[in-house]
Amino acid sequence: MAVTSMAKAVQSVSPRPGTYRVGTVSAVSSTTLDVVVGGTTITAAYLHSYAAAEGDLVVVGNQDASWIVLGKQAGVGPNLVENGGFEADGETPGVPSDWFLYDESGTATTQVLSVTDAPSGDFVLQINPDTGARTTVMYSQPWAVEPGQTYALSAFAGGVDDSTGDIELHLLCFAGPTDLMPTTTADVTAASVNDVAQPAPYTSISGTAVVPAGASLFARAGLRSVLATGVGMQWDFVVGRRTA
Repeated sequence: MAVTSMAKAVQSVSPRPGTYRVGTVSAVSSTTLDVVVGGTTITAAYLHSYAAAEGDLVVVGNQDASWIVLGKQAGVGPNLVENGGFEADGETPGVPSDWFLYDESGTATTQVLSVTDAPSGDFVLQINPDTGARTTVMYSQPWAVEPGQTYALSAFAGGVDDSTGDIELHLLCFAGPTDLMPTTTADVTAASVNDVAQPAPYTSISGTAVVPAGASLFARAGLRSVLATGVGMQWDFVVGRRTA
């Protein structure tokens, strides 16, 4: 086929949306990776600039039956955020397992929903739309930290229906493992995104935070949603990993 004919053939193909998920590498070969996504193992090609290792957290995309690993999540070691994909309880109202709700202003209701395009697994956390404005912080179980350590935090989020809201990722520091909001010893903002729209695709938010000097011995990942009347927000695949 001539080059011009091939170009016309490519242009004539109707574009189809890709799907992007996050999973954990379970096996490595010279040409493909096995990646566990929501409990299912898929085989994906990967970019050769990425030196893969078992246990890496990676972002994968697919179109039709072809999968490719797009890159590695920042940080080393396991995800320190328990139930970061909100898969533990299935679809259920209320606050999910291993998470806590703090109403900074207003009163929020939450639920775990099953959605087709969840970035990780089958479920997402939803801060429900309501008749009043709310500023809500969902925060995780704690992990032990030391001053000066750096953590990479990331998550996916999407507005509910046609509404948009503002979101932030926080490293919430505490003196003890049972201390809860608002009794933090430090509150470090890792990242913020304004006017987060309805998926798909979900909006990625990521950043780093350093544990400040002082009495901070434990940290939790905090998901802050600033929502106007009638606005909701969905969250998924919350990751916290030490980088330094």
